[in-house]
Amino acid sequence: MKHCKVPLLLAEALKKLRTSLEEDLSEFWPAPEGKGHDEGREMHEANMVLHLGAILKNNAHIYTEVSTDDHPDIDIDFVALPRKEDWFLICEAKRGYATNHIMGISWDIGRILSIAESKTFQEYEYSKAYGLILITLWTKSERRALIQAWKNNLGSRRTSPIAKSCRGVIRKLDNLYAKRGVLTIHDYGNEGNHYLLYAVFEINLD
Repeated sequence: MKHCKVPLLLAEALKKLRTSLEEDLSEFWPAPEGKGHDEGREMHEANMVLHLGAILKNNAHIYTEVSTDDHPDIDIDFVALPRKEDWFLICEAKRGYATNHIMGISWDIGRILSIAESKTFQEYEYSKAYGLILITLWTKSERRALIQAWKNNLGSRRTSPIAKSCRGVIRKLDNLYAKRGVLTIHDYGNEGNHYLLYAVFEINLD
């Protein structure tokens, strides 16, 4: 299956994002141990947006909690307007340990598409936009459904609500020819691993 070609600026930013998160999280973990069995130590997704903005700042104008006149009730986590590129970026970030989070990713994809096509951004005459989904995920096992779905290894026998939600997200991303990736932020040995999942898809504005 073909995937969208990720712009070099964005591809490099994703690599730096993993490194940047690992560096800061080695000094301090900004979240307590989760109360639920599946929560692990899931940090707030705003940390990803913060680091992404710091990485892109030299090459783009950056904004958080963005809404437009067309969609005043939608708040997008992050928007970047590169200074020397003919595209812009809209990003939504999520934690990925529960069914409601994974269902939320599907909604976020629709929100990204709606904002990208709004009159606000059409006025800038960009030829295209890119949507970016970022997911932070802490797990003691790579068998967690979302990671397996991201790697195309979920299988068809798993029929739990979370597995079904994962398949729904992957179908939406595949329909957009999204480029998916799984990056290990840090391996904590017996305590488990912390992952960064991403999906990039192109939005044609013609």
